[in-house]
Amino acid sequence: MTTHLGPQPIKLILKEEIIGRSDISLFVGSEEILEICKGNQMLSAVVLQVWIMHLHGICVQKDTTHLYGFFDPHTTQDVGNKREDIQTYIMTQLSDGNKECYLLPYY
Repeated sequence: MTTHLGPQPIKLILKEEIIGRSDISLFVGSEEILEICKGNQMLSAVVLQVWIMHLHGICVQKDTTHLYGFFDPHTTQDVGNKREDIQTYIMTQLSDGNKECYLLPYY
């Protein structure tokens, strides 16, 4: 994934096999990227999704997608999501994926 920064946001589309949902598109503004690179902003869920895309690419290259999977950071946040929906998403991903799970906090 190589993209040149410009004044328009960058649109990234996540594959369903990465996070178990197919309706996700990301728009990352160049200003946001620059502020994170400068250390003026913390990582957001959008940045985590881009990182997930990178990690999934590595899993595909190493043929380890049967071992590793990822949760969608936006779906697991309590902001704008109902607790029951979050629990259902996590339980579905864990039972359907049959993969080890490691949860880490983020802001």
